[in-house]
Amino acid sequence: MHPIVQQNIALHRFEIHLDGHLIGVCDYTQHGNRLSFTHTEIEPAHGGKGYAKLLVETALDDVATQHLEVAPYCSYISKVIADQPERYLGLVPQEIRAQFGLPGDTTK
Repeated sequence: MHPIVQQNIALHRFEIHLDGHLIGVCDYTQHGNRLSFTHTEIEPAHGGKGYAKLLVETALDDVATQHLEVAPYCSYISKVIADQPERYLGLVPQEIRAQFGLPGDTTK
């Protein structure tokens, strides 16, 4: 069975399900057009299988399609953004990037 990632707006999180079971979450708060990601967690039995990366990439891709900004308070989200700046850095407003250890732009 393939994992399914979906946004749960009522609980302010993205969820990843496998075989109908919730195996991980990516929590956020929303203020206007900015989502502040605060925590990402995968059930220990499913760790190390790429599910966290899939969850975060899907969440960030969804945020991009909604034309929202990201504040990556979750260190794992920040790492995914740093690892793929050409894909995700533009989601983080330039004026807050330094506080998350992210570069000012992708042209340097």
